[in-house]
Amino acid sequence: KGTGLARLFLYHIRALDTGKKHIFPISYQSVICVGIGKYSQNVLIHILASYFLGLLDIIFDLELKHHRRGLPGRTIQTTIEMMQQSEEQSIRAMRSRLLAWFEENQRPLPWRQSYHPYQVWIAEIMGQQTQMERVAEYFSRWMQLFPDVASLAHAPEQAVLKAWEGLGYYSRAHNIRRTAQILLEHHSGCIPEEQQALLALPGIGPYTAAAILSIGFNQPCPLVDANVERVFARLHDLEEPVKGTIGKKTVQQLAALFLDRDAPRAFNQALMELGALVCTPKNPNCSSCPLQHDCLASSRGTVALRPVLSKRPGRIDIIMACGIIKHNGLLYIQQRLADDIWGGLWEF
Repeated sequence: KGTGLARLFLYHIRALDTGKKHIFPISYQSVICVGIGKYSQNVLIHILASYFLGLLDIIFDLELKHHRRGLPGRTIQTTIEMMQQSEEQSIRAMRSRLLAWFEENQRPLPWRQSYHPYQVWIAEIMGQQTQMERVAEYFSRWMQLFPDVASLAHAPEQAVLKAWEGLGYYSRAHNIRRTAQILLEHHSGCIPEEQQALLALPGIGPYTAAAILSIGFNQPCPLVDANVERVFARLHDLEEPVKGTIGKKTVQQLAALFLDRDAPRAFNQALMELGALVCTPKNPNCSSCPLQHDCLASSRGTVALRPVLSKRPGRIDIIMACGIIKHNGLLYIQQRLADDIWGGLWEF
C-alpha cells in the first residue's frame, strides 16, 4: 500500500483509468489538501508514513534497475531532483500553451492597451460582481471624465456617483474617490507598487492588490478569482469545495506553483480568460481548451461536477413599498444617508 500511495502523490503519476500525467505539488500540506483532507489526524499519520515508505521503495526500485544496467547509482537527492525537473518541464509546457492561446484569443479590453496601474485599478473595482462587457463600456466613459488620479480626487462626489450609475454597489464609488484623494495627498497621485501600501487604501483587499501588482506592474503575484478556481478544480479534479478552507488553500498553492514568473501579467490574465471564455460554469468548450490533455476532470468525465461548491446560505426575502409623489410636474426624491445601506443613492 505504501508504494501505491507514493505513486499516487508523486510529482508525476499516471491515473490508472486514463494513462495521463497528473501534477501535484509535493509537500506535507499539499498531500493533505489534495488527497486526504477528510481523514482524521491518526489516519493521516499512517497514510503519510506509508507514502514516504513507498517513496523510498520506488527510489530503491529505480536504483536496482540502474545498477543492473551497469550504470553509476543515484542518490535519493539526485532522484528527487530529476523528478522535480520533469515536473517543471511539464508545467512550462502547460504555461507555453496557455500563453499562446491567450495571445490569439484575448478580448480587446480597453485597459489592456497600456496596462496603466490607474486604469487597472479602476477596471478591477468595476469588475467586481459585473459582467466584463458592461465594465468595458463604463470604463471608457469613466476615463473620459476622470483620466487620472488627480481629476478623480478633485471631482465632486455627485459627479463620481453619476458616472458610476448603473454599476451598483455604490460603496465602491465612494471608496474609489476617497482612495484617489489619499493617493494625491500621500503618494503624489501614483499607485503604490507595494502590497501593504495598497492594502491600506479604502476598498482594496488582497485580491485587488494582487491584481494591481500583477497586471498593472507585472509583478509575480498569483491571482485567484472564480474563473481560476474553476480551471484548477477541473484541471486537477478537486473533490473539495473550492470556497472551503482546504479547497481554497489548494487552489492558492496551485496558482503559485503554476505562475509564470517571467510573464505574470499575461499568465494570470490567460488563466482568468480561459475560465471566462472556455472553461465556463455551464457548457464548457473543452475541445478548444489548450489544457484539455492535462485535465483530469475532462478525462474522467467529471467536468460538470467541478468545481464543488459550498452550500449557499438561505435567501432572505424583503418586501418593500414605494410611494411616488408628484407636484406641479415635479417628482419628489431624497438621498439616502451615507452610513445607511445603499448610502448616497437617490430614491423615491
